[in-house]
Amino acid sequence: MHGATMFACVIRLILTASLALVFIPIFGTAVFVKSISDFLFDSDAMVRVAREVNLYGDLGGLFDQIVHQSPKIAANAPEEEKKLAEGFWTVGLNKALHEGISESFFYDLTGKWHQGFVSLATGGTDATWVDFSGLKSKVHDHVERFGAEQKAQSLHLSSESVARVVSWQKSLNSAADRIPNECTLSQIIEAGGGDSRKAQQALEPVRRNLERLHFFEKVLLWAALSLLGTMALVLIGSLRRICVVLGLSLFLAGFAYHFTAERIGNFFLEKARGEAVAMVEGTPSHAKERVFEVTGTVFKRAMHHADDWVYGSLAIGAVLAGVGISSVVFFSRDSAAPQS
Repeated sequence: MHGATMFACVIRLILTASLALVFIPIFGTAVFVKSISDFLFDSDAMVRVAREVNLYGDLGGLFDQIVHQSPKIAANAPEEEKKLAEGFWTVGLNKALHEGISESFFYDLTGKWHQGFVSLATGGTDATWVDFSGLKSKVHDHVERFGAEQKAQSLHLSSESVARVVSWQKSLNSAADRIPNECTLSQIIEAGGGDSRKAQQALEPVRRNLERLHFFEKVLLWAALSLLGTMALVLIGSLRRICVVLGLSLFLAGFAYHFTAERIGNFFLEKARGEAVAMVEGTPSHAKERVFEVTGTVFKRAMHHADDWVYGSLAIGAVLAGVGISSVVFFSRDSAAPQS
């Protein structure tokens, strides 16, 4: 009878250990899939990543490129005209653009346009409006200030120079007037010659894949819960053993995911940076470095988006295991106490 009991304990131990070893990777895969799929729809998370990689700094670089494309000035143009053009395009316009699209406005714009993208991707209506009136007013203010400066210096300029200066003012005012006071992402697509309805149709395969991803996520979560339930059934008859085994399984699963995700995220981030440098025959390319760095950072943060599940499994696992182990120690001491 004693041998049969020992044999049953060994079988129960082997079966429980096998179930736990299967549970850990299934739980980790479920958290990974949930983390990635939820991250893609979380506008706040996207904005946090944009701030982390300083996308606004890249926008400033784009402004610099735009304003340094100053209008062509004849080589024999008066020095006053050249200085005026430099002040108008390179200094004043750059300042106007930075004031019109401030850092806070840029990240607010990022979040709202991501919400618009999510609406399009899920077949909804893009109703997220962005206010561009501040940008328009800043550019117009810049043109007005420039006009006043131009009038003050007009005595020093030739009639041809004055005509060119007036043309610059008109072209910039015209460009600013074409900026809408408010617009949505759908309107931006249509203004660029696209069709928001066709954009939705183009996103249909993405939508189907995301639905499959969510279904796969639910299957994995139910599989993980089923494994925990099966372990509890195998250990039925001892609440302490159930607490200890389920607690350790949850804790180890959470720890394994956090440990693995952190290292995989860092690996891909460093790999992305390395690939960027090696793309053009070993010649570093800032643009490619930035693209790869942003992509690597997005992937790393996406893997940690469902960390609440990981921390929950660590906390619940620690509590269950602690309760089970404490009860074993307490009852073993109580049974070992001398009888009076």
